Amino acid sequence: MTVYAAGSTGDSTPVQTISESTTQLYEPSRVGLDQSGNIYVSNHDNSITVYNVGANGNVAPIRRLKGTNTHLHYPEEIAIR
Repeated sequence: MTVYAAGSTGDSTPVQTISESTTQLYEPSRVGLDQSGNIYVSNHDNSITVYNVGANGNVAPIRRLKGTNTHLHYPEEIAIR
């Protein structure tokens, strides 16, 4: 997953890249931000992973929502309130 600076155009370099095995990303489909700037990602393994605002590299999520009580099934959208 890559993050670009506001106003980026053309062949811009990402300011953050979250990738590799520790991230627990699995075919991510959507991204959302909370009021603090934390990054929420919906994944096709029926999970939502959450990363600190400045997360970069092969980082573990600060939280992971997954399990039968979540009622997640291949989440395609994400909303944060």
